[in-house]
Order: sequence, then structure tokens, then C-alpha cells
Amino acid sequence: VLDPTLLLSKDKWNQVKEEYPGKKKEYALCMFLGTTDLDEAENLKEILGKELLEIGPNFALSPAQFLDLVENAAVVLTDSYHVTIFSAIYHVPFINFNREGTKHNMSSRFVTLHRVLGLHNRKWSYLKDHTDEIFDIDYVQVDKALTVEREKSFAYLDRTIGKFVKGKTPLKGNSQNKIL
Repeated sequence: VLDPTLLLSKDKWNQVKEEYPGKKKEYALCMFLGTTDLDEAENLKEILGKELLEIGPNFALSPAQFLDLVENAAVVLTDSYHVTIFSAIYHVPFINFNREGTKHNMSSRFVTLHRVLGLHNRKWSYLKDHTDEIFDIDYVQVDKALTVEREKSFAYLDRTIGKFVKGKTPLKGNSQNKIL
């Protein structure tokens, strides 16, 4: 099944989203969980024409405010799988960097996510030579792919665990509306 964060629509996430009061007018949101060289992101500042808003360990931010920062970013620069997911949900162009300095390699997760969403060439290793493609994401296609994958995921959950919920029968029809 899809990662649970992808099972919810943008409308559902907006129900928990809160405005972040300190955001800049136009910004490129940067969030790196590894030690990705921020010089690469700084170089992008010139290409993108946007100020960088870096979220780090000492950045005061609630999860609900994080959603607001992602939704209102011009572009997102990250080595995080879930930051990438929220960028896709909120239709914000993103660039994936390799995670450095940790034992957790996210490359296979990005490959799978990109394949499932029908995305190509979102890694910085490609985009640094094709900067004209940074903002080129077909979110109509991404939403179609997400709809199909959500339905498959809900159908699988219905078949496998729906029958085990006490006092409930397995769900029929559009599971997303009944579960969520």
C-alpha cells in the first residue's frame, strides 16, 4: 500500500494545516535530514531567484505549520522522503538530493515514489544540468496516479484487515470515504 501520508488528500491535510506566521514572501524551502552540502542549495538560490528558508533542528515549527510552509513554497529542496510526499500532495515543485552523512539511504524510496507518481528526473544530479525542468511537473498526471494508487491501497486494506475489525464488515465501494 501507499505510505500512509499519501492516503490522505490535500483537502484532508488542509484540515490540520495551520498558518506559519514567519514565512517569507517568495522562498525555496530547504529541509535536509542528512548533511547535504548546503552550498548546492545556495547555488540554486541564484538559479531560482528565491531566498532560501532552511528548516533545521532548531527551527520552531509545528507539524501543522510545516504543511503551510510546504504549500506556500515556490520550490522544495530536500533529501527527505516525506517532505517530497507533501510537496507532491501540495503541487509544489521539488528537487531531491542524496542524503549524506547518515546510514539511511533514501534512493530506493525516491525511485519507487517517482515511479508510482509518474515523475521523472527529480534528482539534483539530473536537474543541475537541466534547470529549465525544475518547475516542470505535470500534477494532473500525478493526481491521477495518486487516485489509482489510493484505490488499490484501500482495496487491499479492505481485503486484508477490514474483515478483522470487530463489529464491522469489510467495506464496499469507495473505501476512502468510509475510512477517512
